[in-house]
Amino acid sequence: MAYYAMGDSYGYMRRPTVGFSTRRFDEYYRCYPVVMMNGPDRADVNYGGKVFLPPSALEKLTRLHITYPMIFELINGQADKRTHAGVLEFIAEEGRIYLPQWLMRTLDLEPGDLLQIKSTDLPPGDYIKLKPQSPDFLDISDPRAVLENAFRGFSCLTKGDIFSFSYNDQIYDIAVIEVKPDNDTHGIVTMETDLKVDFDTPVGYKEPERKSGTSTPASGIGRPRGGQVHAQGTMAQAINYASIAPAAIEAAKGANAVSSHFLSTGHTLKRGSKTPTPKPSTPVAGSSTNQNQTAPPLPRVNGPQPLRLPPGKLFFGYEVKPLKQKGADVLLLGGHGKIALKLTPLLLAKSWSVTSVVRNAEHKQEILDTGKGQPGQLDVLIDSLDEVASEADAKRVLDKVKPSIVVWSAGAGGKGGPERTKAVDEVAAKAYISASVHDPNVKKFLIVSWIASRRATPKWWTQADQDAAKKVTTEILPHYFQAKLEADEHLVASAHKRRQTDPSFQAINVRPGALTDEPAGKVLLGRTPVSGKTSRATVAELAAALLARDDTNGWYDVLDGDEEIDKAIDTVVKENIDSIEGEDLDRIYARI
Repeated sequence: MAYYAMGDSYGYMRRPTVGFSTRRFDEYYRCYPVVMMNGPDRADVNYGGKVFLPPSALEKLTRLHITYPMIFELINGQADKRTHAGVLEFIAEEGRIYLPQWLMRTLDLEPGDLLQIKSTDLPPGDYIKLKPQSPDFLDISDPRAVLENAFRGFSCLTKGDIFSFSYNDQIYDIAVIEVKPDNDTHGIVTMETDLKVDFDTPVGYKEPERKSGTSTPASGIGRPRGGQVHAQGTMAQAINYASIAPAAIEAAKGANAVSSHFLSTGHTLKRGSKTPTPKPSTPVAGSSTNQNQTAPPLPRVNGPQPLRLPPGKLFFGYEVKPLKQKGADVLLLGGHGKIALKLTPLLLAKSWSVTSVVRNAEHKQEILDTGKGQPGQLDVLIDSLDEVASEADAKRVLDKVKPSIVVWSAGAGGKGGPERTKAVDEVAAKAYISASVHDPNVKKFLIVSWIASRRATPKWWTQADQDAAKKVTTEILPHYFQAKLEADEHLVASAHKRRQTDPSFQAINVRPGALTDEPAGKVLLGRTPVSGKTSRATVAELAAALLARDDTNGWYDVLDGDEEIDKAIDTVVKENIDSIEGEDLDRIYARI
């Protein structure tokens, strides 16, 4: 039956986010239908694919660093049935989960049954085949638009689901009979992805009887309501619309030909002249040789043409060309630093806007030169980080720039002694972290730190790593170490609190080794040694790649290595590797 592409309102594809802990959310709850929830009527929730969990679930999910969109596997062990769902809110009573009625039916659940909930990851869907459970579905004149609207209430769907949606005060049940890509879970993410949808014949549908031996077109009697739906692809292809739609230029020519009053060379009109008015040598469309008859109105051939369809065919609309999504607005602090100068053109190349903050106006032109030939917009803001002593000072800049991403690539650089190191690397950094976390417009915060900025000894460090880290942190750069550590832990604690109400917030910490000016290259990412070098250009490439994704969060220790950056990020995301492993998170969270 009908086959077409369907995406979200922006049409772009995004990989679903995943968690950053080696642990997995795995809990049991008593399940109840949404109609049994306390509070206002939530009947519309029955026509979506999201559940209600208790507040304690959000707390645990946040500790596990499982971020938006949260996808869960729902398992009824008694009936050996399982499916997947998203979460709408964390307002259920403790120990309870509320589900749409169709999910209760799919899992063969009764109110009060025990249901197992596990966090999981599903691939973004490419294709889904649906089977309406009634011929009434054919009554819908524009199923594409109706389904796009219905799918807004779903995060995912699973093969075997029979979900429900409401349209024009009628409930429609739709079975999921095929998904791609298909794997052991048989589930796909349906939000923010270009999803092609195909339909199987509705349950109970009967082909209309046709009489043979006549050339008279079949009447509409006996056809399914809404007309016959064909399977040749989009309806424009099925009716070969390109062959019946005149090209705009040809239509314009035709319009000029029939509407022009200048059909031949000019003639002089004289009063009383007996010379007859010349007639055009070529017959003109719309004219008549019988002068006693009024010429019929000229056909309209320019502009949009009527869409004439063969009997029984439906038109589902033209191909949707999604609007281009607005790029991110980045506030880059420490814009004249070596890493920042390399990062700026990478961000501009994504058509993002960048406001680079520096304290010395003499550096403005050098920064602007990095944006030449790039599609993004670059501005330079002269503002001193030395004078940022509170969150209010940082908020002043955020209110002026209104960024969606904040990047901290600043530092005293050993200039000005321990006092300036503390003022910039700790006090100013913490002020911008607090202001960013408290600003709902800021969705991502990235800080460039240092590989040995930590209190605990991670299990992957060797004795040589421990000795090297101790020497730097206690003898060579003790003040720098203390300032960086304070800022790093403040970001972890602040982001943890923000994610209790906004699970999609991203806090990214890039932690290189000894910096060099070598060209950008491959990396060793995640659980790395301490002793090693990292190219500044590589740090910039890594930061840009991490910011471009919506599934990155946590600490990223990085050294020069032998793995491509994108592949390395995929690995740490898939394996839930976070270099913060081993730190006392309860102590860090208690800071805020």
